[in-house]
Amino acid sequence: MLRAVDIADQVGGLTGPQQNIGVMDNKGIELTLGYHDHAGSFTYGFNGNISFNKNKVVDIHGQILYKYSTNLATITKAGLPIDSYYLLDAIGIFQSDAEVAASPFQSVTTKAGYIKYRDVNNDGVINADDRVIIKSSSAMPKYTYGFNLDFGYKGITLSAFFQGVGGLKIYPEGNMVLPFKNGADATWEWATDSWTPENPNARLPIVTTSTDGDDNFKASDFWLRDGSYLRMKNIQLAYELPQKWLNRVKITGLSVYINAENYLTFSKFKDYDPETTLNVSSLYHYPMLKTLSAGARITF
Repeated sequence: MLRAVDIADQVGGLTGPQQNIGVMDNKGIELTLGYHDHAGSFTYGFNGNISFNKNKVVDIHGQILYKYSTNLATITKAGLPIDSYYLLDAIGIFQSDAEVAASPFQSVTTKAGYIKYRDVNNDGVINADDRVIIKSSSAMPKYTYGFNLDFGYKGITLSAFFQGVGGLKIYPEGNMVLPFKNGADATWEWATDSWTPENPNARLPIVTTSTDGDDNFKASDFWLRDGSYLRMKNIQLAYELPQKWLNRVKITGLSVYINAENYLTFSKFKDYDPETTLNVSSLYHYPMLKTLSAGARITF
């Protein structure tokens, strides 16, 4: 299990080198299925596979490792999946100032429309001591899969490759969570589905700036999103010219094709490309490029 280790500040605050700091176990199962047949001149086929994986840290020499960023915290310790989410448990949105007053203290600025958190240790105050390990959610996918589809008819072929992952949660950060952060505007979702007295069942809390609404942006499971996706990685349509057309020009083979990559994605997560990372998510990762190409293959 590779991680950057801490080094003395006297070195200059540099990131430590990657070292093997412990033992991690991955167990799972993989299934593969294929079928090919034809009906006259029409051919068709399917190949697919799916892999299930369970990740667990076995030993890190008694350590408990934490990772923090602006709005997110993860924990790594023996017996848990690596980088398990370690967050406050959001239990809704305050609907009135009276509800705020009757609830455990969060901050002096908490008001109706803010996210409400569970007081895990029942001390009457919401703080870092109320964070819990979100065992049902992980940045590691529970399963990955892919499949090919192939069709052919008298020199025309169509093939497509799909790839996907499922059973993971991602945590959008930065501008995707904080409206008006770094001079950015609020997203369309914030503009249309945030809490107001007239819209109490909104998915998002009341609109604030990232500093005024700090309570809303504490590291909590409120912001976890389903990161599952299915993407058409490649599709190609090709046509191979009949040999009798080629004999006159002394060419043994000629085919033309058009090819597209990453043109179709199915996912509930719309903020940015869910394929960019399977770990702590960031809008700064560059998305997968869509590519459209055409060409010809000539054999002499």
